[in-house]
Amino acid sequence: MQSGLAASYTSMSESEAVDLVRVHYGIAGRPTRFATEKDDTFRIAPASGPRYVLKVANPTCQQSG
Repeated sequence: MQSGLAASYTSMSESEAVDLVRVHYGIAGRPTRFATEKDDTFRIAPASGPRYVLKVANPTCQQSG
């Protein structure tokens, strides 16, 4: 299995990101995808209140620590 930037990866859709933050964090909002190299990052903007950033790591990357 390849790792790093050469590894293949299926991106998370905006609807999957919205579902994830709703189910796990109770946040409903409009997603905006940020351009990243090897993971999925979204700004989640509720109708009012603070905005949030959701970062989903590429599962092919090793965790440090």
